[in-house]
Amino acid sequence: LIGFWFTRPAVGAAATRAFLTTRAADLGLYIGIFLLVSRTGTTAISGTVGVNSTTAVVAGLLLLVAAMGKSAQVPFQGWLQDAMVGPTPVSALLHSATLVAAGVILLIRAAPLLPSDVMLVVGLVGGLTALTTGTTALVQRDLKRLLASSTSSQVGFMLMAVGAGSPVAALIQLIVHASMKGSLFLGAGVFQHARDSTTFAKLVGVGRKHRRIFFGFIVAGLSLAGVFPLAGFWSKDAIIAATFTTAHNSWLLGPLALAGTGLTGAYIARTLHLLWHGNGNGQSIEGLTWMGTGLAGLAILAAALGAAVPVVGHLVQSSIPRSDLALTLGLLAALLGLLSGWVLSTEQVFGPAQRTIEAGFRIAGGFDELVVRPTLMLARLADRLDQWIQQQILVLGGKALGIARVASAVDALDNAGVMGIGRGSLAVARRAARFDDRGIAELVAELARGVRQLGLYARRLQSGFVSRELVFAVGGIAILLAVLVAFG
Repeated sequence: LIGFWFTRPAVGAAATRAFLTTRAADLGLYIGIFLLVSRTGTTAISGTVGVNSTTAVVAGLLLLVAAMGKSAQVPFQGWLQDAMVGPTPVSALLHSATLVAAGVILLIRAAPLLPSDVMLVVGLVGGLTALTTGTTALVQRDLKRLLASSTSSQVGFMLMAVGAGSPVAALIQLIVHASMKGSLFLGAGVFQHARDSTTFAKLVGVGRKHRRIFFGFIVAGLSLAGVFPLAGFWSKDAIIAATFTTAHNSWLLGPLALAGTGLTGAYIARTLHLLWHGNGNGQSIEGLTWMGTGLAGLAILAAALGAAVPVVGHLVQSSIPRSDLALTLGLLAALLGLLSGWVLSTEQVFGPAQRTIEAGFRIAGGFDELVVRPTLMLARLADRLDQWIQQQILVLGGKALGIARVASAVDALDNAGVMGIGRGSLAVARRAARFDDRGIAELVAELARGVRQLGLYARRLQSGFVSRELVFAVGGIAILLAVLVAFG
């Protein structure tokens, strides 16, 4: 969805950065879960609560890394600002209530198994993010990028609540923030239609042209700043009270929560000031009634959801932190922030550092240069290595196929020779069989018959009569004498 307009400049890079950041941070989730399951033998959250402290600390920090990446917390906050190149309705949905909220939901559910040391780190990450991205929002020159930085900052408040030991306060802020930030994004979408841009340079005075939309934007903005009696006041009050009353390190988390509240009021006031003052001209917007209806519904929730705060506490069976001191300090911080944001110029306050802050405190090129580009370079090298290995396998495969074809031909020739020899041998065998059956056997039979016949003739001569014997003797002598006379 971030890369929906993929033909536009920087859209592909923004989508790639979001993908790399969230997927890399997800390793914390996978490894943390694997560690817990391998130690406890169960995937049930209730079964992992009693895991030993070292495992719980390591797993808790890994889950925090996953939440930091998904919810755009320091130092992973930059991808959310770049993601604003996507369609505004996508930003209104994914970057206010669903995608970015996933990390907070993870920590809210996993809060029972987080040791106190990890809780402190969670709170500090949230507080640092609230200050860093709140300051970034204050100097932005693009409305959607301001709202993106604001989202990271407000999610930081939720992490502070979890770190202070009050997941219910984080849950309340999560619910209320969805309506507030959804309203602001939808209002930004209407202003974008009116001026074909989201930069403040082109949006100056757009609130005068679309006053009803601007009124809903004001309600959501003041609620986000924590102005009484809007919904954001009650959610911020619960978080500030949690940092002062339930946290073991209230001296650290409490001031961070108040400073973040003041920054919220400051960038909201600056935004309202820029959108109201100036030229009120603008083009007509098709479907403005429907857009305004959606914005009005969310703005009403942003104003009235505070009444549901006790209900949420009752549903989750948890007490909501309350403190008169926190309430007073939070309201004062919000009002002071609104006043300073309306009156002061960011150029005067930050001077030359404004460009660095606007870029999200990027050092040495920021996350893109330090992480994303090296990762993409490594991916390209891995791709080339994979292609080279594939090519070598194909070459070896081709040679193997050639050898196989030669071997097949030799085998076929050998088979043909063997078959020929076999056929010749069978032919000789058949002829030998015929000769044996019809030649030798018949010859032997004839010889036997001849010998037998001769024996019969000889038997007749041996009659035993003397007279016949004398006749044969005289005849033989006569024949012998005749031969001697004839040849002698």
